[in-house]
Amino acid sequence: MNKLSRIIGVATLVLMATAGPVLAARHQPDHMVPFKGSVLALENGQIFPTPEAPLDCPAGAEWLFFSRGTGQMSHLGRSDLDLTQCSRYLEPPFVGQSEGTTTFTAANGDMLVLAHDLTFEVAFSEFPVPDGFEGSGTWTVVGGSGRFANATGSGTITVLGDVPTDDTPMYDLPAGATSWTFTGMIAFDASNRSNK
Repeated sequence: MNKLSRIIGVATLVLMATAGPVLAARHQPDHMVPFKGSVLALENGQIFPTPEAPLDCPAGAEWLFFSRGTGQMSHLGRSDLDLTQCSRYLEPPFVGQSEGTTTFTAANGDMLVLAHDLTFEVAFSEFPVPDGFEGSGTWTVVGGSGRFANATGSGTITVLGDVPTDDTPMYDLPAGATSWTFTGMIAFDASNRSNK
């Protein structure tokens, strides 16, 4: 093997050794950045189990709650929220616990998926008819697509909800609406965009 061949061989090995980590780094999430925003959800409801249609929830759940709306979220911009959670009461006076999933969809189709766990309390102005509820908890990134395909992160979630009754709406919300607020930190690959 002549000297030129050895130089080319060594150079090739060096390039191969360094290219792998560089290419892998391009697909890793960027550093952690603040994540925050809120969504006003006007489409909300509860599904209770029946013998014909049991809940698709873990044992102990008493109902499935869903919430859909649009809001402004950092790194997603104007985006849609689709939230479902399995809920149950823990103890009087109507304190409960919910576990579920929130999917944010940006205008270009990129999605960020969070798993959340929160506790809530139902508010009454005159028992037994509920007027609203409020809750708080935590969330963790569990999936995504586009620039959020390999996202990580966690934070807190709060919710205020109005139960549509003849009374004055709670928390200055439209009748039957919920307000969801998310804060925390996430990491994602901003260069990886959806094809949509």
